[in-house]
Amino acid sequence: MRLLHALFGLYAIFVFALCVLFSLFVAILVPGLERRRRLVAGAARASFLLSGVKPEINGLDKLPAEGCGVGAKHCNYLDEILLK
Repeated sequence: MRLLHALFGLYAIFVFALCVLFSLFVAILVPGLERRRRLVAGAARASFLLSGVKPEINGLDKLPAEGCGVGAKHCNYLDEILLK
């Protein structure tokens, strides 16, 4: 069982590294800020999908339709990517 956990950990690190490299190339080579943002957000979502992690977002229906600020009681850099 420990071997399976270790193999999955290596796989998840590999997937994350590929998504980071893709995002770096996108940030350098792709013209247009909005296009870069969409591609990098897609890469972040792909890393979740490929690693089998299913993020759960609760309370999204409570956010207003227009722009708003979201505050959290923790430090999580993925919130912005997942909420887009």
